[in-house]
Amino acid sequence: MEIKILSIEIIKPSSPTPAQLRNHKPFLPSDVGFGDFMPAPVIHFYSAQSKDAMKISSHLKTSLSKTLTYYYPFAGQVKDGVFDCNDHGAIFIETQVVGDEMSKLVQKRDNKLFKQLLPLKAYFVKSWAEIAHGANDIKDVAVDCSSIYTPYDAHASVISLYEQNPWDYSPTELVGKHFIFDGGKIATLREKIGSGPYLNHLTRFEAITAFISGVLIKNADRGTHEFTSKQMATVIAINLRNKVNPPLPPQSLGCLVTAAIAKLPINEEIDYNYLAAEVHKVVKNVVDQYKNNMHVDGLVKGLENSAVIHFSDISRMPFYEADFGWGKPILVSLVSLNVKAVCLLPTSDGIGVEAFIVLAKEEMAKFEQDPEFLSYAKPFVSKRARL
Repeated sequence: MEIKILSIEIIKPSSPTPAQLRNHKPFLPSDVGFGDFMPAPVIHFYSAQSKDAMKISSHLKTSLSKTLTYYYPFAGQVKDGVFDCNDHGAIFIETQVVGDEMSKLVQKRDNKLFKQLLPLKAYFVKSWAEIAHGANDIKDVAVDCSSIYTPYDAHASVISLYEQNPWDYSPTELVGKHFIFDGGKIATLREKIGSGPYLNHLTRFEAITAFISGVLIKNADRGTHEFTSKQMATVIAINLRNKVNPPLPPQSLGCLVTAAIAKLPINEEIDYNYLAAEVHKVVKNVVDQYKNNMHVDGLVKGLENSAVIHFSDISRMPFYEADFGWGKPILVSLVSLNVKAVCLLPTSDGIGVEAFIVLAKEEMAKFEQDPEFLSYAKPFVSKRARL
């Protein structure tokens, strides 16, 4: 498969940002910055509605320009941790897939192929450096997923109206696969794991996190260096917007995310109720501290010899509602980085949860065949669609 870059442009806001709004300092929790929230690209796939690529491109550029008027920090640059809302513009890269049908790629849902769809190499070529003229990738240094999605969703709305290092950089090959928990299985799982002495009334995130963590521990190869320790560190991303006092608006701009770390014992017997209680406890502890101090100390202490995996939950985000004028997406997919992680996504029906799981190749081979895991989750199977 060949990805051909057709154009790289800077799209400026349709009207200038007022001078009094020129500087914007995003909120950055003081304990963030040890590499715990590396962004995973999200790809939306839509059914083909038009063959007029130039018309679609023009439509997107015009609406993006209008959207940036309201979300002006994304058209600026980051200087010394502060948004300089100078209307420099946002990146718009147009590409073409050569030699493969997109519908076949969707059916395969191969993470390696999906990575090729991202024109990231454009960031490093000389021509791009000249075009960017010193622009910074603001999503990487100053904002989180919720910050990115709000203007993204608004962009779709405009169109429809307008038109230490706990990250485990493993030398082994990592693979990312998608698994579906339907609504009925989630309810059963919550009831099963919630029936115990440590915790009742589980959230679906607590239940799924405890379940996946337990299956990983159960299948761990204890002969490897990674599992010579007695614990697995489950690093959990927490969106602080609705958890601080007083709550912040959902569209608040900044990196309003921190982490809670559950240190789960690597035992022969798996007690899912206990694992869920540990997840619940560490998240509550971090949230309670933020309500009082907006700061948490000592997150990464004692993790040097732990097996580490990261969990995040964006299953409540309305990814499948993003209508740019040609209908809602038929598929939303993450593209994994070189880290072991689990990310919960929404399903297209809005009821179930899709777990995107990235593990070492050897771990995935055992994990995806675990009978207990497969009794609650099924590998993703794409419906045939014309793209």
